[in-house]
Amino acid sequence: MYNFISNKNRFIYVMAAFMVYTSFHVLASERDNAAIVSQQENNDESSFNVNDISFRIIDDDKKLVEVITSTIEQHNLEIIIPETVEYNGNNYTVTSIGPRAFFEGIFAKKTAIITMPNSITTVNDSAFYSDGITIKNIPNNIKYIGYAGFCFSQLPKGIEALPESIEYIGGSAFSGCDLSNLKTLPSKISVINEFTFSQSKIENLSLGEKIDSIMPNAFHSSGLKSISLPASLVFIGDSAFMGCNSLKSITVDDKNKLFSAKDNVLFNKDQSKLVVYPGAKSEEMYSIPSTVKEIGNSAFIQNNILTEVFFPESLEIIGDYAFANASNLSTAIMPLSIKHLGKGIFRTCYKLESTRIPEVDEISDQLFYGCISIKEITIPKTVRSIGVEAFGATSIDKINIPEGVHTIGDFALNGCGLKSITLPSTLEYIGLNACDYNFNLEEVCCKATTPPVTNSSFYLSINDNSILYVPYGTKDKYASAPEWKRFKTIKEGVPSSIKKDSSGETRIEINGNSVTLTCQNTNISIYELSGNIVYNRFIDGTETINLPCGIYIIKANDNVSKIYIK
Repeated sequence: MYNFISNKNRFIYVMAAFMVYTSFHVLASERDNAAIVSQQENNDESSFNVNDISFRIIDDDKKLVEVITSTIEQHNLEIIIPETVEYNGNNYTVTSIGPRAFFEGIFAKKTAIITMPNSITTVNDSAFYSDGITIKNIPNNIKYIGYAGFCFSQLPKGIEALPESIEYIGGSAFSGCDLSNLKTLPSKISVINEFTFSQSKIENLSLGEKIDSIMPNAFHSSGLKSISLPASLVFIGDSAFMGCNSLKSITVDDKNKLFSAKDNVLFNKDQSKLVVYPGAKSEEMYSIPSTVKEIGNSAFIQNNILTEVFFPESLEIIGDYAFANASNLSTAIMPLSIKHLGKGIFRTCYKLESTRIPEVDEISDQLFYGCISIKEITIPKTVRSIGVEAFGATSIDKINIPEGVHTIGDFALNGCGLKSITLPSTLEYIGLNACDYNFNLEEVCCKATTPPVTNSSFYLSINDNSILYVPYGTKDKYASAPEWKRFKTIKEGVPSSIKKDSSGETRIEINGNSVTLTCQNTNISIYELSGNIVYNRFIDGTETINLPCGIYIIKANDNVSKIYIK
C-alpha cells in the first residue's frame, strides 16, 4: 500500500515496487549469472574474457556474443566495449549487454564511463542499473531495452530523441535518468511500461501516433511538465502520473476516440469520467464539471495545491486513492448521489476537516486513514460494513456506529484517540485490532444481545477505567465472551453520554398483535408477567414487534410500561 509521507519514503515506495514487480527477473538474472560463473570455473568454451570484459557466445553460427560482466577496480574507469572480439581464432560481433552486466544498484561503490559500439542491439534487464555509471552513447541500432536497463545511470546530456531503431522499452528502463530534453519517443514504441520514466527528469513530451497504452506508474514522480496524448491512445493505467508535481498541461488529439482534455484536465471522451488532474495546476479550488459521473482511480493523487474540491450532484463513483495524500485538501463534501466509494480515497489527506459520507452500503478500506484533522464523522444509516483501516489514525474521539452495520474491518478505528464508542445491535464481527491503540477509551456501549465476535479488537485500548455497557440481561454473556471479558467494569443499560429520545419517553402504539415502538438509542426489554424475556435490543428509530395475546411489561431504559394484547 502507498506511503505518502515524504519524498524519501515515496522514493523507497517506488523502489519497493520495482523489486516486487521484477522479483522473477532478478532471480532469473542471478540464476543466469551463477550459471555463467560456473561455466567460467569449468572453462566452458561459451564464456571468455578479453581485456577485463567477460563475454558469452549467444550464437556460434552467426558469431555473436554478449557482454556478461566487467571488472571495475577503480573509480571513473573508462570502459570501451569493442564492436568485435577475437576468440579461438574467430571474430565475434558484440550485439548484446547481458542481464545485470554492470549492475551496482542505487548505492554504487564503483563508477565507470561506458562507451558502446553501434553493433549493440539489445540491453537486457538491469544491464546498467547503477547510479555510478555514465553512458557516453546510446547505440544507433539498439532495438530492445529490458527492465531497468539504464535505471539511475547517467545518460548522454541533451538527448532530444532516442534512436528510431528502438522497438521495446521495458519497465523502469529510464527510472531516475536525466531526460529533460527528450521531446518524443521512437515511432515503433506502442506501450510505455510501468515505472519506465519514474523519478526521471523528463519535462515536455509529445507521444507519437503508435502509442496506445500508458501503464500504471509510467511517469511516477517524474519531472514531467506537459504531455501531449495521441489519437491512438486507448489505455492509461492507475497512478500513471502520480507524484508529477510539475505537470501543468495535458492535451489530447481531437481525433482520439476515448479521451479528451478540458482546461488541461484529462477526461474520457464525453467527460463523464475525470481521469487525471494535473499536479501543478495552479488553482486552489476546483469545481468538477456537472458532466462527471465518475472520478477515476488516483485522479488527484498527491496533489499539493488544491484546498477545496466541489463535487457535482451527478457524481456516482469515486475510484481508488482518488485524492490520496492531497496534502493541502481541507474541504471535500461528497454528494449524496454517490453510489460507490473506492479504497483509500482520502488516505493521508492530513488537512482534511470538512467532509461527508454519502448514503452507501459500505465504507471502503482506508477511506479516511491518516486524516488527522477529522475530529468527528457521521456514518449514514445505509451502511452495512466498515472496511479495513477506514477511520484509522484520524482524530475522532467519539463515534456512533449505526444500526444495520454487521461488520467492522481490521484496524478500522485503530489509533484514533477514541474515548467513546457506540456499537449497534446488528453487529456480528469486529476485526483484528479494529479499535486498538485508543489509550484513553472511557466507554463502549454495545447494543448487541449476543456479544460480537472479536479479534484482539480492543487489545491495547481497554484500561482499568474503561466501562462496557451492554443490554439488560446480557452482562453474564459478555463477562464470559472472548475479549469482552477483559473489561473490568460491565454495566447493563445506556451510558449517560449516549443521546436518548429528546422527550425522555418511548412512544408505544398497539394495533392488534403488532406493537410499534418509537425511540432513540433506547434499550427495550419486553417481559411476560411470568418474568420471561421475549424481546431485548436497542432501538434507534421505529420498530414493530408481533406479540401473542397477553399482558406484557415494557422496560425502556429506566422507564416501565404495561400493555395488553387482545
